[in-house]
Amino acid sequence: MFKICLFLLLWLSLPALAERPEVEKLVNNQSFETRLGSALSPLTEQGFSPKLASIRRHVAGELGWVVPGTLFTPAASLPPNEYQILFRGQVVGQGKVEPGQLLAIGPESKLIQLSGVLIQDPTYGMPGKWVPQADKAKAEKLGCLVFDPVSVWATHLTELIRAHAAEYYSSDDLTAALAILQPEQPALVHRFHSDPATFQRLLAVVRNLLTERVCVRDLGTIGEVVIHSPHQDPDRLSEAARVKLAGLILDDLANEKKIQVVRVGARLEAAVVKLGSYTAQGLTISESPDINDQILPAINTAVERMTEKGLQPVLVTTAAARLILRRVTLKEYPNLVVLSRNELTPYYSVESAGVIELK
Repeated sequence: MFKICLFLLLWLSLPALAERPEVEKLVNNQSFETRLGSALSPLTEQGFSPKLASIRRHVAGELGWVVPGTLFTPAASLPPNEYQILFRGQVVGQGKVEPGQLLAIGPESKLIQLSGVLIQDPTYGMPGKWVPQADKAKAEKLGCLVFDPVSVWATHLTELIRAHAAEYYSSDDLTAALAILQPEQPALVHRFHSDPATFQRLLAVVRNLLTERVCVRDLGTIGEVVIHSPHQDPDRLSEAARVKLAGLILDDLANEKKIQVVRVGARLEAAVVKLGSYTAQGLTISESPDINDQILPAINTAVERMTEKGLQPVLVTTAAARLILRRVTLKEYPNLVVLSRNELTPYYSVESAGVIELK
């Protein structure tokens, strides 16, 4: 997780990527707002606004979501170096940065060799120090990563979007996405515009996929599943859509077409399946002491095993157990990826890093 966090911070400190076609169609609705203390407001035009364009391109590529814009507002009520991030008027994040300085992030054993006060970065809570720009070379020589104030804010906003995409994604966002799809698949789009119930099912499926950070750019494929599947509930529709989107899901996880996974043992799978049942509204999970006593400890073993190797924690289980297992572990392990065997394709080489099983 530490490596993933640092990678995102590093990415957002780079210059904006080249324009992508889908970015040209971004909606103008400013659902997000960043309120800036007096010392930060002067950075809006040359710092925050250009970085926002980079964030929106990144999220459009990663999640397939045309993210609403952000309004930058001076806030005299805030301390000079602080900012707040709001979504539809509600504060969802805040932090403090130091204009003219750089945030060095690294192990405390390295940071103590730099001047300044030890702090936690506002996004991940990692140890850091704000240091003069003249100390950049020294910090990098110590092995620290160094970021400017605007990149720190950008990382914070990006992670909020990624973590809460399912909550933030609205019917207006889906309408905008369907408008982009309209020239390519007009008949499909018409089905959703003419049937409010089908539109709401599609919205629920998209939100389910975003909950697990699955890219929803291929809205045509997702829409075809919603219309043609024999199921009506959003959870089984989402599982069917995942199989169709398996190539995108696996490509995001693969390193040179290879994916390392931990396989879920048969006894653990059976215990997980017993927890869930499907209704017309979707998956219902029953409460059981087995979740905290057996299932989560087994998952913790797998997560620790892969994290220690610097790998993204990925589990593979049966189609029947996949969604139940992900819902059970979502709060405790938000970055865990759970795949079903139906989602594995021959194009990718799946390497087993072990098996987890109930004791």
